[in-house]
Amino acid sequence: MAGNGITYREFLNSLFEKISIVWKRGSSISDWQRSLWGKQLPGEIEYWDQWLNDRNNKSFIFRLDPNSKIQDWLTVYLDRNLKINRILDVGSGPLSNIGKQCDFCKLEIVCCDVLANDYHTLLLKKGIKAPHQIIPTEGEHLTSVFQENEFNIVFSNNAIDHTYDAVKTISEMIKTAKVGGFVVIQVAEKEGQRNLYRGLHQWDFYAMNSQFMLKRRHMKELDIGARFKHLAEIVELSYVDTNPAGLAWDHPHIRIVLKKISD
Repeated sequence: MAGNGITYREFLNSLFEKISIVWKRGSSISDWQRSLWGKQLPGEIEYWDQWLNDRNNKSFIFRLDPNSKIQDWLTVYLDRNLKINRILDVGSGPLSNIGKQCDFCKLEIVCCDVLANDYHTLLLKKGIKAPHQIIPTEGEHLTSVFQENEFNIVFSNNAIDHTYDAVKTISEMIKTAKVGGFVVIQVAEKEGQRNLYRGLHQWDFYAMNSQFMLKRRHMKELDIGARFKHLAEIVELSYVDTNPAGLAWDHPHIRIVLKKISD
């Protein structure tokens, strides 16, 4: 049996049928992956529907507070010569976990998420007024909504491993960052393996010999620094044990910061 009460023959026939559909339509495997990925999105909405019910959660309080201070470690990557720094939060969820206030400049935080419209509905249903708007877009298509070289920091926390094409998402994040600006990614280590590649968790990110590596099941590992070396350089690669609200994570997370050096 292959699980769910079907035989391996039935499983293989189903698999070959899907591959045949992809081939006949002239679609790419990425299109197929996107289709499978899209079927998992309702589970993400259910997660946030439950999460938003706990108003005493310190992370909830931090995200909702319009006077929350931007994280000290993130201020290092702001441009102190500017009166306004613009930050794009990619895969922000219903509430961004970036602090909203800074001592030396004004912050303009722009949030985007493929489930933006669903999150707006959730927030309205629960009577929660977010301190920001969420723009609907996939991480793989940021430049269809935003200009290239638009943001001082392009940020993503615990979201990039939920994409259907993580490499393209990183590429889009670099494009929307200004030259001299930064792409900041925080992601759980080997989340795909940890979740047995179920649901949205299809990617593994990990550090190896000062390299930031990405791998998908049945795919060769990819060195992200080498892949984008003509556009950006790694300025930070570290393990972090607390989330942006200052609460302890229950498993290792990695932070990578890329400085954009060229278009």
